Amino acid sequence: MSRSSASECAEPCNVISSCLKQGRVCPDEDLLRKALPALAGSGHHKEVKLEVMPDQELNVLQLLPEKPTRGLARDDSWLGVSSHSEGNLAFHDSPSSSGVEAYGKGSSSTKAGLVSPKPPKDEPITPSLGKLDLRRFHQRIGIALIGRSGPGINNVIMGLFDYVQAWSGTVVCIAMGLAGLVNGYSFELTEELLAPHRNQGGCDLLGQSQPEDIEKLGGELHACASTCRRLKLDGLVVWGGSPASNVIQRCLLFFLDVDGWEAVRAILSAYFPIQDMAFSAGLADGRHFTFEKGQTSMSTPLAMASSSKFPAAIAIAGCVAEGHLTFDTFAHEVFPWWTSDPAVPKSRVTLRNLMSFTSGFYSPDTGGSVPCLGANASVYTAEACAREIYDLAPFLYEPGTTWAYNSFHLQVAGAMAAYAAGISVQELLHRYLIQPLKLNATMWMGGGNPGLAGNMMTTGNDYDRILRAYVGHELIPEKVSKEMERDYLDGVQVANSSTFLVQLLGHYSMCNYFECFPPKTSGFTDQCKRANVHMDAGLFGYYPLVDRAKGMYMQIVTMKFPQSQATYFAPTIASMALRLITKGWVDKALRLPTQETNKLRTRTIMHEAPGLLLKLASACSFVKPFLSPKYLSPKV
Repeated sequence: MSRSSASECAEPCNVISSCLKQGRVCPDEDLLRKALPALAGSGHHKEVKLEVMPDQELNVLQLLPEKPTRGLARDDSWLGVSSHSEGNLAFHDSPSSSGVEAYGKGSSSTKAGLVSPKPPKDEPITPSLGKLDLRRFHQRIGIALIGRSGPGINNVIMGLFDYVQAWSGTVVCIAMGLAGLVNGYSFELTEELLAPHRNQGGCDLLGQSQPEDIEKLGGELHACASTCRRLKLDGLVVWGGSPASNVIQRCLLFFLDVDGWEAVRAILSAYFPIQDMAFSAGLADGRHFTFEKGQTSMSTPLAMASSSKFPAAIAIAGCVAEGHLTFDTFAHEVFPWWTSDPAVPKSRVTLRNLMSFTSGFYSPDTGGSVPCLGANASVYTAEACAREIYDLAPFLYEPGTTWAYNSFHLQVAGAMAAYAAGISVQELLHRYLIQPLKLNATMWMGGGNPGLAGNMMTTGNDYDRILRAYVGHELIPEKVSKEMERDYLDGVQVANSSTFLVQLLGHYSMCNYFECFPPKTSGFTDQCKRANVHMDAGLFGYYPLVDRAKGMYMQIVTMKFPQSQATYFAPTIASMALRLITKGWVDKALRLPTQETNKLRTRTIMHEAPGLLLKLASACSFVKPFLSPKYLSPKV
């Protein structure tokens, strides 16, 4: 926000006033530049001719050009308005020293800038942060009077109207001040409405707020923002004296929070449990936000750990979508060595069972111990590893009855899909994932027997492309993704080795969690099901998320190795807490509806983060690692 004081303008204004009284033209260009900064910024100060007839008072409108003279093509006129949001609220220097302030989405820079046209799909979409440029056509500028009126308010409205009209714009009057902003009282100003008020005193045209309105309605910032969005304003001018300044400042902060990414950026910057991280978020049309801090960037190669599962499952689903097999294909229909004896439970294992981790294979930990998943994995073929799992891995449950989280299921599923398609698993990953999305920094380690459940290496940029394409149904059709996002724990028991994961993270779909966080009354709730949020959190803190109900994605890009068994899940829980703090603000920045009534501000992150960490950790008896000062207080 920029405010020019009366003292800054006093000397040049007085000199020009003296020139006018004597009927002379002031030739000093520097003087005109200081006295008329708005005109100087547009280059129009060179067109000013100060000519005063005897006994006539100079009207400030005489200083403005009558019509645009820059010859902008109509297609060029929209470059000053972001094409990615309604109502590109932007900063505008106040034209007077009478308490007028303008605010909206953007930075406080006083340099005018243009918004670039929409970038290619793979490029990040950067929200407009430039100052409102009134040299563009078709702007919609709102004006409201908060607090008591001052002398000259009608002249301010008049000057704004005439100048915006010169550029085919519209002035939207917010009637009755703050009450109008909250309740949506407005009308578009026309010459007929303005004419009786030109050069007149009072505030009959606009109406005003009373001091008591500020106390009663000053906190209704959501309603104010809703009014501005509904009216599709490109800027909002607020006239108000010192009693209204606090409300104006809070409105400014709120508009930044609601319509921009300032709140998200502030939260990520202040979140001390993760010092090295990147972050991105977007919709099916592309990435809308990127953040980086510390030693991690969007191009840093990272080990995914369990966040490897979801991309691998997408590749397998691509094979299904192409018709090589279905989710209900039996393993014995693909592998000639897999038993088809109905008396043996293994004969009933399907691809769906394998990808939902309900095939019957069990491990006491979240990995799985067989030689082909160890240090010598690369000497195996994918089929040979699948057969070793078939022969050696514990098989304890009837397929489809029990969920047990381990690496056996997905390793067999990948080999099964590749065998059905007549290709290797590495070829499957490239054909259905890496090549279509041009993932230049993505690979699965393990040679011909890649570890699908945990051996992915990639970058935030590549994973962002995966999430965006998945949200937009570019890799697999919607009917296939719906099968991947079903709740496969409904009516299914959970193995004792995996109970804590359900308590902490939620139910399971195909290689992704159907997210459901504590506090909750049970392992999964109807509210979580309606939210339809899916994620694939990794052991090292990586946290990719898809909100199918809202059509958005976001990811916390980080890699922190647990330092001991006691802190095994500490990086994951730290990312979960950040997700809880951030998601609502991301939704707001993307202009999506949100029911997450998160009122966190930057200054409270230091106080809220420890409590969230402890709440999440205590839900699964992981409290001790989070009593460390490392997690309970920021680094200084």
